[in-house]
Amino acid sequence: MASVSKLRRILITSTLSVAIASGALYGASLKMRQDSKKEKIGALLVVREGLVRKKEMLEGQIREVEEREKKRADSAGGSGGGRRGG
Repeated sequence: MASVSKLRRILITSTLSVAIASGALYGASLKMRQDSKKEKIGALLVVREGLVRKKEMLEGQIREVEEREKKRADSAGGSGGGRRGG
C-alpha cells in the first residue's frame, strides 16, 4: 500500500503545481491586458490632444475667412454688388 500512498502524494503535488502555475499564468495575462489597456488609453489621449489642437486651428482659420468675407461683403455692398466673375 505504500506505492498507492506515494502515487496519491505525487498526484496531489502535481495537481497543485499545475493549479498554481495556471493561476500565475492567468494572473500575468490579466496584468498584461490591463497594462495594454492603459497604454492604449495613453496613446489615444495623445492623439486626442493633437486632434483638439487641429480643431482649434481650423476653427480659427474659419473665423478668419468668415471675417474676410464679411468685410468683403460690407465693402462690396456700397459699390453696387461688387465684382462678378465671368
